[in-house]
Amino acid sequence: MPGWMTRMSTLTPAKAGATAAALTVLNPKVLFICAAAGLAIGAAGGGAGTTCAAGASSTVTP
Repeated sequence: MPGWMTRMSTLTPAKAGATAAALTVLNPKVLFICAAAGLAIGAAGGGAGTTCAAGASSTVTP
């Protein structure tokens, strides 16, 4: 097994979460999807409640 895989098996929960966040941010597909969702929510022009609902639905819906 490669060394990086061996190191991954010994990560603490906090380091595993940070690694997951870093890998998510570094994935260009995720970046473009999040940017598109942010632009769509920002351009909708709704109130605070509408913006929160749209943000929650884009976060929960893959």
